[in-house]
Amino acid sequence: MTVNRRASANAVETAADLSEPSTFEAVVSGPDQVHWRKAIHAELELMRLRNVFRAAKLPNGQRVISTKWVFKIKRKADGSIEKC
Repeated sequence: MTVNRRASANAVETAADLSEPSTFEAVVSGPDQVHWRKAIHAELELMRLRNVFRAAKLPNGQRVISTKWVFKIKRKADGSIEKC
């Protein structure tokens, strides 16, 4: 198997330009917010289509389970970005 080192180095440099935010606030105010907002919208739309959530009345004395967004960059084998 041969590896094109120049192409791999360029792919890594490009992937390094896009950082993974650690908070939701960083996502909505960061320089890459357009990409991350598209990813959030796509994820929520898939959840809606799959009926992951439904509205329900919360019983007295019960609490809602909290959620956490995890923002990761999915990379191809060559290091280039596949999706956010």
